[in-house]
Amino acid sequence: MINWQAFVIVVLASLVAASVLVTLFSVALRLGDGTASWSKPASRALFAVCGLVVAFGIYIIVPALHSFG
Repeated sequence: MINWQAFVIVVLASLVAASVLVTLFSVALRLGDGTASWSKPASRALFAVCGLVVAFGIYIIVPALHSFG
């Protein structure tokens, strides 16, 4: 039997995570074109956060990365 509640939770979590990742990336791109002195470091920091989010997603998906023993 399909657990529909768990399915809906996974779908909503995926949509939220994808939206946050796309938003962070687009803001980083936008800041990268700025002329202010703080915009380039902020852009690089947001790109780093995007990379960390992707790495964490891979860590969650691949069971071999977090198995003990």
